[in-house]
Amino acid sequence: MLAERKQFGPPVAFTIRRIAGGARLIGLAWMIVLVMVALARDAMTRPGVAWTLVGFSAFWAVVAALDQLRVRPADPWWITIGDAALAAFALVAPEVSGSSDLFYGGFPGIAVVAAAARQRSVGWMVAALLSAVTIARFRIADLSQALAELSALVTYAMLAAIVGWAVHVIYRTDDARRRAEDHQARAEEKAALAAHLHDSVLQTLALVQREASDPTRVVALARRQEQELRGWLYGQADGDAAGLARSLEVAASELEEAYGGKVEVVAVGDTEVEGSAKAILAAGREGMLNALKHSGADRIDVYLEVQPQNIKLFVRDRGVGFDRITVPADRAGIRNSIEGRISAVGGKVEIKSLSGEGTELRLEVPR
Repeated sequence: MLAERKQFGPPVAFTIRRIAGGARLIGLAWMIVLVMVALARDAMTRPGVAWTLVGFSAFWAVVAALDQLRVRPADPWWITIGDAALAAFALVAPEVSGSSDLFYGGFPGIAVVAAAARQRSVGWMVAALLSAVTIARFRIADLSQALAELSALVTYAMLAAIVGWAVHVIYRTDDARRRAEDHQARAEEKAALAAHLHDSVLQTLALVQREASDPTRVVALARRQEQELRGWLYGQADGDAAGLARSLEVAASELEEAYGGKVEVVAVGDTEVEGSAKAILAAGREGMLNALKHSGADRIDVYLEVQPQNIKLFVRDRGVGFDRITVPADRAGIRNSIEGRISAVGGKVEIKSLSGEGTELRLEVPR
């Protein structure tokens, strides 16, 4: 992705180039129509000049249209030179051909717009060139004609300034948007990493400390943690390849082996482990882990219900219960690994717990 950005520039450049290319083709077609009308109704002393303009315009329209098919962030330099040259020829063609019509239409202005869309300094250069050509056509004896030509000069300069500044603002806005998206993506990756470390690595380290007197047990825990980390870093875990129900059973089995106790899983319906289903699986695993570690109950009941619109998961124990308000702020299990994950996918969490009566965790996410 970064390599593509360095090679082709920001994606908005392609859109700007396509818009400028479309305006160029419209301007060329407009000019060709006006020249043909002038040829039909005006007795020119040199009609060959007008026909030459038609031929060059048609040829340039084909060349420019074919170049638009190439993946580029901006027009190549020779396109800008061709636009400027054809626009300059179109400015002098009416007088050279002996026509009373100014049949170049809006193409000189469109050439300035296309150059300014490429780069503001290029737009200024093309505007200056076409202004010089316009000055060469001045008929000083005719004051009204001179004022009309001066008006054209102002138009070229205004087009270069407005389009160049607009493109500059668009690029700056697009850069700011991409920076914000990159920052959000990094924050989400950091949160996912922190949650995984809490759910897996830190819990395994705590078990290693508790089972330090049993080398065989410590080696088994370390091996399992290594496999989990490899699967998480380099690809999907085995459970993710199956459905959500099977993945939940695998998680329950692993927790049973690690912490003892019994986890009974009942599932109604199933779905792939992706998006919100992945979030509820991870949050449900944390809920089972908390119940096994802190409830004191020898059995945990888990109920999964997959519906067309949402997924619901219930984790129930009949242990000692707890008060959510009294949980220390530095304990991130509920706040990050459960509530944070579920809220991130637009779901909701409900925890019902009474001292001596156990705890029920209710999770719901949209599909």
